[in-house]
Amino acid sequence: MKILINGLSAVMGGGVTFLAEFVPQIARVGRFDEFVVLVNRSFAPPPGWQDLPPNVSVRRYRMGIAGRLLFEQAILPLLVRREGIDLLFSIADVGSLLAPCSQVVAVRNFNIYHP
Repeated sequence: MKILINGLSAVMGGGVTFLAEFVPQIARVGRFDEFVVLVNRSFAPPPGWQDLPPNVSVRRYRMGIAGRLLFEQAILPLLVRREGIDLLFSIADVGSLLAPCSQVVAVRNFNIYHP
């Protein structure tokens, strides 16, 4: 299975911690799967990412919030189709409306949605 992990929103705080811990672990568990990880150029690779397994490729993009939202809705579906992605995993509350594959969207903090 080819899995794209959308980590473009992880620039500070809990998103960075989640991505830093999640990617090495899921890559080891899914050693027969291929992982494409999208990160923001401002994401500092944490210790341990120098030794990621060969089934992980990391792609860096430079963009702010507005650019990221546009990318996730307009460009990401095209990238998913071109790359033959089987599953899109978005780590921060927002999925891609037009992605032509199955999706998992992580919602880690429900407090922001509660009155």
